[in-house]
Amino acid sequence: MFLPNMPGKLRSKSLTSQIFDVFIAEVDDLFFLFSNPQAVLRTVGDIDSARLMLVRKEKKFQRVNKQRIRQSLTRLESQKMIRIHKMGNQIFYFLTEDGIQEGLKRAIQNKKQKLPHDLQCYVSFDIPEKATSVRWALRKLLKSADFKMVHLSLWGSKYDVGKEMACFIKTINAETWVHVFEARLL
Repeated sequence: MFLPNMPGKLRSKSLTSQIFDVFIAEVDDLFFLFSNPQAVLRTVGDIDSARLMLVRKEKKFQRVNKQRIRQSLTRLESQKMIRIHKMGNQIFYFLTEDGIQEGLKRAIQNKKQKLPHDLQCYVSFDIPEKATSVRWALRKLLKSADFKMVHLSLWGSKYDVGKEMACFIKTINAETWVHVFEARLL
């Protein structure tokens, strides 16, 4: 189950957040990662050069000093977004379950591709009282992703986020309480 402080463990404009976005871009396909949780990013060399190589591909980080990048990567590791493992001269970067969830939340919040015609993505949920924090956290995510409340537990969006939302619901093990579908009003 996910933590009630969602969406966003990371501040949106922080260096740590921007570096996390590099990891998400390197993974390229969160759906592949979701179905293959052992998928990793791998680089060769000592750990500092590997970290810097991964991050410094992005031009915007070329002027950031090494210490700040190291601190940001350590912060991502301490927040359990990534796991770094060194084996011989290879470095393995794992996106953790929390990292995958954060990546999916970001994908949902940032996707601006609209659904065709009058289709909408709907999220319907009936979360039990014992999981009130889950309900409020889900509502907070839906609001931040520009979903509009149709009824108290039915939210709709004009954006094409159904696949990402369904994947996110699976990662938090809430499929029995939450349903995602696309439909059009009659």
